[in-house]
Amino acid sequence: MTPENITPTIPSSAPEKKLLTEKHLERILVIIIIGLALITLAGGIVWLFTAQTSLTTPLTRNNFGIFGKLPVADEVENLTKEADEQGTETLSSASSSQSISEPSPAATGAASASTPSPTYARPQPRFGTGSTTATPTPEEAATPTSTPAPTPELLSSSSQSTVAAGGSASARAECPAGSTIVGGGFTATYDTEIWRSYRSGQGWYVEAHNSALAPAGLSARAQCVSGLPGAVSVRADSTTVASGAIGEVTKDCPDGHTALSGGFYADNLQVIFSNRVGNGWQIKAKNPTRSSHPLSVFVNCYSGGPITLTQIQKNKNIPSNVRDGSDVACTEGLLVMGGYSFGSPIDNSYYTTANGFWKFSTRNLTSGTMQLKVYGQCATF
Repeated sequence: MTPENITPTIPSSAPEKKLLTEKHLERILVIIIIGLALITLAGGIVWLFTAQTSLTTPLTRNNFGIFGKLPVADEVENLTKEADEQGTETLSSASSSQSISEPSPAATGAASASTPSPTYARPQPRFGTGSTTATPTPEEAATPTSTPAPTPELLSSSSQSTVAAGGSASARAECPAGSTIVGGGFTATYDTEIWRSYRSGQGWYVEAHNSALAPAGLSARAQCVSGLPGAVSVRADSTTVASGAIGEVTKDCPDGHTALSGGFYADNLQVIFSNRVGNGWQIKAKNPTRSSHPLSVFVNCYSGGPITLTQIQKNKNIPSNVRDGSDVACTEGLLVMGGYSFGSPIDNSYYTTANGFWKFSTRNLTSGTMQLKVYGQCATF
């Protein structure tokens, strides 16, 4: 057979199909490898996130598989409780500066003493580091302290003077620094008439006329209270007493005030009554002269603090032309002032610190026996 007669043979397409199949397999293998790599990477990321969320609970093959799994809602709650409990235990074992004591039942209305005292602590931060700060208990809170008010105390001061025969003189007793004038009185020699007795500034002022032929002694007595919670102010009123008459004048304290003591201005008059009446002070005086004379009353009113005022009374009969007296004392409170009622003028009305009495004395110048009434004003502040 000659070459010319040889029919050319066309190559078969099988090799081409085999080549295409091998390329497809290579592509599929690459895709599979890439997919496995992505799955592996995703599993690692999930494992890291799950391990951080669980804090102290390790992820094991038995619990979470090869790459781990996300816990369900109940597991998350359990992990949270475990972390909080571990945080509380850490705080409980810390130094005393971080521990927090339980407030007292009186301050917080807590349960009775038989209930175990819990330890309060703030939970540790779940992520990162942080610090806990102890909350102070009510007992540890600063409590302002106040100085208690001093207890009122009665003090007495005096000042002496001499009254010349047929003349007049005065004396003034000053209260000690830091105390308040609350009342006052006087002492004088017989035949000396007390014309003035009242508060003056922070003291007590008296003035007397001596009708005797010899000099007479005169003393002013001031009643003072230290640590007085309130204040004392003066109110006054006047009247005119006609010749040979008996005149009287009363002055009340305003609302919110308490009549504590009182005094008078009675030149040329004979004072026969000086005492607290109602919530004021009343003065009565005889006019033995042939002309009219003014009569003034002064009432010392207490305000600005609590007070309880009690009046005590004592009576004594004095025969004609006899010099005698009486006294009163408080069983409770401070004896801040004395008062009297008698038909003849009083020449002694004063407080004595020796026994805590208010003393009175006079001579009965009338022709019959007369009753001397003496009073005491007992104040509790």
